[in-house]
Amino acid sequence: MKNLIIILSLSILLFSSCKIQEKAKENVKQEIVPQNSQLKKAMSVVGIINTQGITTYQYGTHTIKEDSTFYALHSDKVKLNDFVGKKVKIIAVKTPGYPVDGGPDYLKVLRIEIIKENE
Repeated sequence: MKNLIIILSLSILLFSSCKIQEKAKENVKQEIVPQNSQLKKAMSVVGIINTQGITTYQYGTHTIKEDSTFYALHSDKVKLNDFVGKKVKIIAVKTPGYPVDGGPDYLKVLRIEIIKENE
């Protein structure tokens, strides 16, 4: 009887761990898909990164201006402070729900590269 309880308990644990691993794999797949679709919607902007000052629209940590178009920026992958005052090319996606309060488009920076002076 004792052996039966032990075998039954081990079987339940084994079955449960397999289900947990399957759920974890599903979650990973769901996280990868949005990232790939996000890259399809990406845009590039070339300009000089500046820190965001006080604004009426109150979003973004940094800004960039390309020609006559101005953008507010944020990123959870790139340290934008490292690029302040430098001419860069950013790869970014528009943040849904923006612009608001007459502000600029709000871009989430995915990637950034410095533009050399002779380019």
